[in-house]
Amino acid sequence: MESKKPLKKLAPATLGVGLLVAAQAAFGKGGGSTTGGTGKGSLGVNTLSLDELPTTNAQVCYAPAQQISSSQVVPNEITVAVANTSSTVQMTFSVGDVLPSSKDNTLFLAYSDAKTTTPAFATPSSSNSFALAGGLQLLAVYSIPALADVAQPQVSIGQASSKPRAKMVFEVNLSPAKIAQLISSSKNKIYFQAGIVPSADLAANRFDSMILSEVDTVTFASTCPTGNTSVTANGSGGKSVSTSGGTSLGKSSTGSKTSSSTSTGSKTTTGSSTGSKTTTPAAPAPASGGKTSSTTTSTSGGK
Repeated sequence: MESKKPLKKLAPATLGVGLLVAAQAAFGKGGGSTTGGTGKGSLGVNTLSLDELPTTNAQVCYAPAQQISSSQVVPNEITVAVANTSSTVQMTFSVGDVLPSSKDNTLFLAYSDAKTTTPAFATPSSSNSFALAGGLQLLAVYSIPALADVAQPQVSIGQASSKPRAKMVFEVNLSPAKIAQLISSSKNKIYFQAGIVPSADLAANRFDSMILSEVDTVTFASTCPTGNTSVTANGSGGKSVSTSGGTSLGKSSTGSKTSSSTSTGSKTTTGSSTGSKTTTPAAPAPASGGKTSSTTTSTSGGK
């Protein structure tokens, strides 16, 4: 059965906001009781993945014990650490997978300051329910034109799929004033959820074909919690991963480690936090055939 909610008259520039209006109307009536479909999600078919990564003036942090699915870069619950709230914070959002479709689609990213277990409307085509509640706003809305399957040639090495998968990746400049307000408040969590729906269905307030991502919980703070793994933009388009509290993944973030040993055919290796390494052949073993070995390890601030 179709799920329909009343839609306020919207200007053409706000096309796609029917979702927002319909959801808010439903919340005002107490929400619905139906949920999305059940079972394991298949990316692009009945579920989407959502990731949030820092681009400028922020770190993304999470507890190492949290599990990360094969389709995600960071887990569903993260902390965004912002040391300087006077500067604009830019975050990168990644939503996937977008599959070829014979219909024009609308992809959106919404957020709220609360979530619910009683969805505003049914989404039977999705393994996830629409779970955003109070203060709901649409942060991004993108039109995705129809893309038909294109048969690929069979060549000697193999054959490519006719259904390419795509991820929608976009940056969001977050308001410094809003971030400062969140950090100083006890209510410093917001919730993000992405979705994709045929544009014609959205215009008609039909959400039966909507596919949704999981809900991601983002806590804003001035620093990463101690022991959290953090992902930081390195200024050149890449990301670095470390663990706060002086320990990093693979090398010390605050100190260096030196190891040396002497034996027949041995070598001396020196590593530093910058990733450089020097290898020097050791002196030959004594003529008597004996072997002398010594190992010294010094660690400063890391593990």
